[in-house]
Amino acid sequence: MTDALRRAPNVTGRRRILAVVAVMLLCTVSASVGACIALGLATADLANWSQWARDFAKSPGPAALVALVAAAIAYAGLSKQIAVSRESLAHQQRAAQSTSWWSMFEWASGRAVPAVPGEQALPDEITIGTLQRLAEEATTEVQQTACKGMIDFLVTRLAEEASPIGGRMADDGVPDPESPVLAPLQQYVDATAGTAASSAKAEALVYENNVRKALLAEAVHNADLRVFRSPNDDGADAILLVNGRKVLVIVRWQRDERRAHANVMYELGRLRKIADDSPILVVTPFLPPLSENERELLRAVGVQWRTPADGEKLRTAIQWASIL
Repeated sequence: MTDALRRAPNVTGRRRILAVVAVMLLCTVSASVGACIALGLATADLANWSQWARDFAKSPGPAALVALVAAAIAYAGLSKQIAVSRESLAHQQRAAQSTSWWSMFEWASGRAVPAVPGEQALPDEITIGTLQRLAEEATTEVQQTACKGMIDFLVTRLAEEASPIGGRMADDGVPDPESPVLAPLQQYVDATAGTAASSAKAEALVYENNVRKALLAEAVHNADLRVFRSPNDDGADAILLVNGRKVLVIVRWQRDERRAHANVMYELGRLRKIADDSPILVVTPFLPPLSENERELLRAVGVQWRTPADGEKLRTAIQWASIL
């Protein structure tokens, strides 16, 4: 916290007191002038107004009127000075907040990716939590974009690591322990949705993990369903055994519904080139618009899944894919 921010409440309080004093002074002068003018008018001889005007000029009335005008001018000048001071103070506060924000961002990004070889990096879950707080406190789109870039880097690094990401299935159908980064990453995705800090890569990783957990949950309640992690060279994200029949699973997050068909067709064509002819289940947040001919040609079924509330649709799609 800078000295400017610490002094801000005291400076603002002093200026508020000055404004109150100025208003009280103006009201006092106005009351005095009004009293003088009222007294002068009460004794005015309208039949001999010139004599009254001369008498009034010799009274305290003109002096009070001049004092009123002077007080009004002084108040206007003081008000303008206060407005300028407030704007200057607000600018200093914004500059101090921006400096503090960037200092924290540089610390988090520098600790997440140490420049010195061998230096221990900050745990990813702590870095993600810090970036979420920075994204929520960001005051410019540039700051939000900086958070997004760092999250994209972390997600890419996580995807390239050999260790399993939470929610992926072991070969015997038992889920691996969930990675500690998934919970803070989910919170980051929820907190930054619809902002410049939102990361499509983080959204995709969170979505794929949630779908894998949904598939495992279905297997818990269905003895005829088993879920396995797909081999790296298979091209699928998971493999299902439904009553002994193999079903390949593609899980794809996408933001743009208008590109849903093109993306689904690309993934199906890619998988058909490298995998066997088992039926394919495509899980996306949008309903894959496959025609009947495309479903028959590619032996594929699409299902829209967004939350665990879509469990019934997922169960139906699994059964449908198993009989293609």
